[in-house]
Amino acid sequence: MNERQAAKNPPTLIEWLAAYGHGVDLAEAPDNVAEQSALCVLDTVGCIVAGARTPEARTLYQAEKSQHGEMEEWPAEVAARTLGFLGDVLELNDLIGGHSSIGVVTAVLAGSRGREVSGAELLRAVAAGTEVTARLYESSVGRFKPYSEGGTVVVSYFNALGAATALSMIHSLDPDRTAHAMAMAATIGTWCPAEVIFGNGGTIKPILFGANPASSAVQAVAYARHGLTGPLRLLESPIGMMTSLTTEFNQAQLQDVDRWFITTPQRKLHASCGYTHSSIDAVSSMRLDQQELEAIESIEVAVPAFFREAVGKVGAPESPNDARFHLGYLVALAIQGKYPILPEHSLDLETELAWGRTMDLSGKVRIVPEDAAAEGATKPYNVSRITVRFRDGATRSSTCLSPKGSADNPLSDDEVVEKFLQLVAPSTGQAGAKELADDLLSVRGAKDIASVVGKVRRVVLHELQKG
Repeated sequence: MNERQAAKNPPTLIEWLAAYGHGVDLAEAPDNVAEQSALCVLDTVGCIVAGARTPEARTLYQAEKSQHGEMEEWPAEVAARTLGFLGDVLELNDLIGGHSSIGVVTAVLAGSRGREVSGAELLRAVAAGTEVTARLYESSVGRFKPYSEGGTVVVSYFNALGAATALSMIHSLDPDRTAHAMAMAATIGTWCPAEVIFGNGGTIKPILFGANPASSAVQAVAYARHGLTGPLRLLESPIGMMTSLTTEFNQAQLQDVDRWFITTPQRKLHASCGYTHSSIDAVSSMRLDQQELEAIESIEVAVPAFFREAVGKVGAPESPNDARFHLGYLVALAIQGKYPILPEHSLDLETELAWGRTMDLSGKVRIVPEDAAAEGATKPYNVSRITVRFRDGATRSSTCLSPKGSADNPLSDDEVVEKFLQLVAPSTGQAGAKELADDLLSVRGAKDIASVVGKVRRVVLHELQKG
């Protein structure tokens, strides 16, 4: 496009985001951008390895194997889809820009195969993809259409755009083709139904946040390389994506070039939906003794109205996936001292339901929609106020505005590494987990990431084949 055409046709928002992504330069960025990019890779890989030990992951592996043969022979989009599923199944992947890493990191790990990609190129792509995803999310958070109105969740759509940005850079696409890859990734990405995430989603749920966005990004980058084009006005169009997903979005926030979202990460301590973390932390801080637990009449959980319809479930959870989104069940565990919420709290659901007073206390939880509870909070989904009422009329209350792991109360770098070791050591042993962590944290100096990506693939495949 020449200067006269550019003046006549200003860039669309997708074109702007593509140019912004290509402008990311680790040498000029704040020092911790590269460090946080490496931690995004580390944290996501840890979630992938742990997820590979689940029954759902092994079922998916067998299904893909039946169609595509051995994993070494899989097309990149199949590998991306599988890694995304594994990394999301336990609800432990990060919340930066919604859930950016599960789409961005998996797309790059799968889509870089067969190319010589340096560690610095990997981290630059992860940073760029994360920032694109986060700008889409932060420009509209708090203004998403109610789940009961639109029936869809924004994360999958935004992740597809960010993943396509990152992978386009790995494949050396110019900004123009990157923009088309982004637009096509959002176009071919699946609908992300709220019923699957927050309702009765079966075991397919982990396909949505990372798997399909990463797979769509791989396809879209290939299409863009060969000249296919996408709907570049998809974001601002009055009949476009943001109209479908939000009541409004803040274009100035989307185009803010001064902020780095990756430097204020939100990473998960608890193996559950991020909407539940503030309630888990609030009720855990009460530290009730056994006598007080036995005297509870009710547990009122006040949360912003928009996510009460997501995690305000009634009755006992019916499956491990249901348990990770079941606020009453998770509060019942946390009030009895189960902290943090671990993968086994959903994987061993029947055992946990029968333990202590879990069933009884879960039934006493009442979830109250209260938008005023979010006043003073940076993010509405980080808010919860718990009021415990006892049979003698006494009450105890606790409020959480920044659960552990949130941007305002972050996990330290050492805590992120410790989480990785705990997730990976059951598969590799402690020494193997430490070696893999060191490889990932020092990846910026690698001339080619193929060796460390190969290590990850072998660990994952070993776990999947156990089933």
